[in-house]
Amino acid sequence: MPKLESITLISIFLRDYLPRDKDANHLPALRQLTYDCIPPSFLDHAWNNFMKLTCANLTSVILDSCLPGDSLQKELDLLSEYCTVLDKLVIYLRSWLELKSHLVLPPVSYLGLHSKAAKGPHFHYQALVSALVTLTAPKLRIVRLLHACAEEELRESLSSFAAEDRACLVSCGFSLEDSRGRVLLS
Repeated sequence: MPKLESITLISIFLRDYLPRDKDANHLPALRQLTYDCIPPSFLDHAWNNFMKLTCANLTSVILDSCLPGDSLQKELDLLSEYCTVLDKLVIYLRSWLELKSHLVLPPVSYLGLHSKAAKGPHFHYQALVSALVTLTAPKLRIVRLLHACAEEELRESLSSFAAEDRACLVSCGFSLEDSRGRVLLS
């Protein structure tokens, strides 16, 4: 599989995917990784070794996270450590409440976010904004919401947020966009 550029892994079958030779990179052309995190998480020796050997050239990761929000930082830390050229990160969350404040992202310029909750109450969007304004992500330029319902709901919620919250979001250094790339707040 030396020419494989994209792979999708499912955590419950992870051990089936991992090569038996644990000291070689069998996917040198790999650029995109899609994986889910179903409890218990990948955070074990085999997953760490796979990341270390295989993920140095990844430019794009799609993470379908079913983990509690506090566990997300551990996944982000792994990506930061082993995916040194990563530029695009997409995270599917159970709800906006899973995106915790003060997350430290890998050095990506693009962050796509999707909530699996079809509709969220106002406080979900307040939690989303609180998490976004506290991100540590110096290279981040675009945060794109990948859920059409979320775009409209966030637009409606933004008007009721405190002016300070809206000002913090505008001054974060990245643009907050809808799924079509239109700026939601300027």
